[in-house]
Amino acid sequence: MFYICRRGQENLRSMTKKTFAIKTDSSGREYVYQQIDEYDENHRDEATPDDTIGEARMYARVGDPLCPVLSFKLYLEKFHPTLNDLWQRTKDSFDISDTTWYCKAPIGKNSLAVMMPEISEKAKLSRRYTNHSIRATSITAMDEAGIEARHMMRASGHRSEASIRSYSKRLSKNKQREMSDSLNNMLQSDNINHELQSEGDHNITETTPDAQPLLGLSAAEIEALFSYENTLEEIPVMPMDGYYGCAAKCLCS
Repeated sequence: MFYICRRGQENLRSMTKKTFAIKTDSSGREYVYQQIDEYDENHRDEATPDDTIGEARMYARVGDPLCPVLSFKLYLEKFHPTLNDLWQRTKDSFDISDTTWYCKAPIGKNSLAVMMPEISEKAKLSRRYTNHSIRATSITAMDEAGIEARHMMRASGHRSEASIRSYSKRLSKNKQREMSDSLNNMLQSDNINHELQSEGDHNITETTPDAQPLLGLSAAEIEALFSYENTLEEIPVMPMDGYYGCAAKCLCS
């Protein structure tokens, strides 16, 4: 669900061993992809169910014992041979060397629906996550990595960018740091090299020709602005027509 960006619980019960398959790309890397689509709850009345098939792939991590493709292969190898359902119940007890780890019985719809919440509780996570949290985390991670919305739509099967953007309602801490650092870098650039003299003396000394166009004002104009410092009159901030008034009578008035 994390790599393929599938839905939280819709149609999990109807998935079979053939829903996903393994291929090798032109570079020789193996990947898992979804080859059979399930009807999406929001588009069930449309003519072709494969409209919602995403193009995301779960690639192998060569040399990693936790490689997702390796895990998928192991899962398929330990299935009950006569049961076609993708999600099967594990045996009450089994040995790792056993040929089959699963019973001839699928996991029920309700059990699949609460799988992530149960994991959250048993693992004592900081909050109770839902199955949909996995997909939301996947899309948010791609958004933070700078993947374009149109590409994420192709991967997840979303029909509109608005659906994708709904996962990006708040900035992550990493993005907040990145944005602040980009502004810091601009201020520390050699293109901005001006000097503010001692407190109360607001003479501006330009040391590079690039400083003036960047600030948009000449040294004389900036000096003139500071002359208004003693004329500012503090006034209460009052709401006006849904907006807030200016906190001081200054140039904007």
